[in-house]
Amino acid sequence: MWPFRKKKTADLSAELSGIRFRNPVGLFLPQGSLIEKSGRLRKQAGFITAVPPKDNIITWISNFKNTFQGEITAVEIAEDITRNFSLAYDFADILIINPDGNEGINAMDISDTVSLLDSLLNLRLCYEKYTPVYLRVSEAVTHDELKTILTYCRLAGVDGMVAPPQKVEAIRDLTEGRFPIIAYATTPEDALKSLKSGAELVEMQSRLWQLAKLLKELEKGALEQ
Repeated sequence: MWPFRKKKTADLSAELSGIRFRNPVGLFLPQGSLIEKSGRLRKQAGFITAVPPKDNIITWISNFKNTFQGEITAVEIAEDITRNFSLAYDFADILIINPDGNEGINAMDISDTVSLLDSLLNLRLCYEKYTPVYLRVSEAVTHDELKTILTYCRLAGVDGMVAPPQKVEAIRDLTEGRFPIIAYATTPEDALKSLKSGAELVEMQSRLWQLAKLLKELEKGALEQ
């Protein structure tokens, strides 16, 4: 009788900003969404990124905490940023600031972005809990603008950056790989490319088969190493 062999499994765990993730693939939820019924999708994801709705944010926060209890969560704040930063601070594991989504704040105007982040980082000092703050940048940011923003972020205490696949390599090179990156991708191929280019984590607004495909590719690569 052949001895039973336990199937070898790949360790896909990742660590970022002092947080341990079971795998580097996150699920991005549309604004106000909770996907209570998508349990299989959530169980496969290493973390959840969600965007609060425009209205009834207190109710949303309560539902969000109950729905994703025990999960690693990132909350993206794009509107009424200072208020929502305060409301989400104590329960989110990571806070993502998206200046492009805030009326009157344009990510291309670096001085406005710096002023906004300065106020949020000062506000963070009022809390006992330390929650990492990440800045989301768009594909439209030029290389010189990216360099200026990165210099500020590293000096001011911003913990990392959320960026499209096209910007991951540039961020890695400008910071010599010393600044945490979460990439956001729309396809498994772009997500895999981002991770290979230097992103520690990647978030996808994805269907189950896409998430499963990406994790399968990552497991295959890890086992072959």
